[in-house]
Amino acid sequence: MSEDFDTPRVFFSYPFKDSEQLKPIFRKACVEAGVLPVFADEIRWGDSIIQKLHQLILSCDMVVVVITRLLPPAVSMEISYSQAINKPVFFFVQKPKVLPLDVYGFQFIPYETNDEFLRFLSYTLLRFRSQLKRPEYVRKKEEQNRIADVLRDSLQENVLVLGKDSDEEGLAKIGRIAAVVHNKGYSPVKLRELPEIKYLSLEDKMIRVGGLCRFVIAEDSRPSGHIDEVRLCAECQYITATVREAGTSSTWMQAHYPLQYNFMNRFCYRNTKKTGLRETLCSNVYDSLETATEEAIVWAEKRIKDQERYFGRDIY
Repeated sequence: MSEDFDTPRVFFSYPFKDSEQLKPIFRKACVEAGVLPVFADEIRWGDSIIQKLHQLILSCDMVVVVITRLLPPAVSMEISYSQAINKPVFFFVQKPKVLPLDVYGFQFIPYETNDEFLRFLSYTLLRFRSQLKRPEYVRKKEEQNRIADVLRDSLQENVLVLGKDSDEEGLAKIGRIAAVVHNKGYSPVKLRELPEIKYLSLEDKMIRVGGLCRFVIAEDSRPSGHIDEVRLCAECQYITATVREAGTSSTWMQAHYPLQYNFMNRFCYRNTKKTGLRETLCSNVYDSLETATEEAIVWAEKRIKDQERYFGRDIY
């Protein structure tokens, strides 16, 4: 069966020790129903197992749970996550003399022999696939695709620009960074210019906006509320570059961020105020704020390419 995004995908949750017995049945039923099987053992060594497991389930249209005897903890976890994201879950139980507590209250299909299980499973998959063509389901999928398009476009174009926006000097620096960002083909986003959302705190607003941006650039020469915003960038793992005058910093409490997080970096530019402080953290000091911003963009795009190579692997 050729794999494409239009073919329904089914995640199978089952005791791993029964793989040799169950997997041939899963595959045969999927061929008969015209759907694609997805298994947890597609996760490779070195991957974050829980995160990748969630991604696999999220990518599927339905979940099939098979309980042969006891219910392993891994299967119980897969059931819980599937329910949390409202995935349709179908239970098959072999000789259900005593059901595990985890599945009390759920409807399930009992079976005894492998032939009986194959027949019931094929019928269930065929019936579910036919329901995927209902107008309300098609409409829901179209809405999800539109949201995905908006998200992709936003992550491609927008760059969040942070800094001290409470005085003319700070606003001027933010404006200069935004001009460079614009000249490089991106859309600069300034939090101060966005309308307030009454039910969101300022932190929550920043997190949601930052999550829709390709990367973040913060002017970091003087203390302001952006210190907290940079901390949030670290916690949310946004690709973030700080640019600042050499020998200055909004706070030295965050000086370790580029060392600790590979998605964060700093870029220094020449200090015209002659503070007498020697720059010890930046290996390069650029001639101007504009040049430092250009170098920050080059670094951010390289970091994005690194992530594309990693997350573009087959598992994703």
